[in-house]
Amino acid sequence: MPRRAVSLSLTAALAAAVASCTPEPRMDNSAHFALTEARVRLTGDQTYSMNLLFLDDAGSPVWDELGAVSLDGGVEVTGFEVVAGDRTDSGRLGNLMVDVEPGRDAVVQQVELRYGDTVQTHRIGRWQFVEREQTDPLVDAVDRYIAGYPSTDHFEAELTNTSDSTVALGTPDFGDILQPRAVLVDGAPMGDGLVEVGPDEEVTLRASFAPQESADFLVVTPVVPVHQADGTVVEVYLPEANLGMMDITDEDVSAIARR
Repeated sequence: MPRRAVSLSLTAALAAAVASCTPEPRMDNSAHFALTEARVRLTGDQTYSMNLLFLDDAGSPVWDELGAVSLDGGVEVTGFEVVAGDRTDSGRLGNLMVDVEPGRDAVVQQVELRYGDTVQTHRIGRWQFVEREQTDPLVDAVDRYIAGYPSTDHFEAELTNTSDSTVALGTPDFGDILQPRAVLVDGAPMGDGLVEVGPDEEVTLRASFAPQESADFLVVTPVVPVHQADGTVVEVYLPEANLGMMDITDEDVSAIARR
């Protein structure tokens, strides 16, 4: 299975979020993975790189001897990369970047690591891959789009109407893993109605969420329904957002170490 060279600015930020000069204790040479709830929407031929954060001992074979990676759910792995991060009191942080091309709806909940004849299986949460159609972006996220958040309590995006007509924005959809408690547009509650946006007009959308207990991190592809003057509705897919990954606390590390 091929390894790959990657440029990982987000990965570096995640792995460097927690650092310690304290010598790390010996663990059991078995990686401890964070649990991620993810709903990723892809076109049929689109590839994707899963970012799996984990802890392991500095002497674990995961850093230099990992020979193969596989996933459940019938999703084929086309490449992988192990990125070593900083040391913590609970072990060394790392990112396992796994390249996949689902090509269909699928659910992944486990990763299998192979070292020669030894195989280790780990829970990684629940990654949903949902096939979607390619649509024209009537509404576009501006360059200031935030892709990584320090917590899982909110999402925010500045959106611009790129069409020639006034459109109406509906309530954003984050999939069944995340239901917003409230949605604001330019600071005003959206409620159950629609918000009109004129040509080239920019609005700020903010959704807040209840505390998460079932996962360490969330990965979502927000979808905004855009209602046109002729009555048709187009689903606009915003860039992927990673919630909770940009500020990994000591408590987060301790929780992952207990997995």
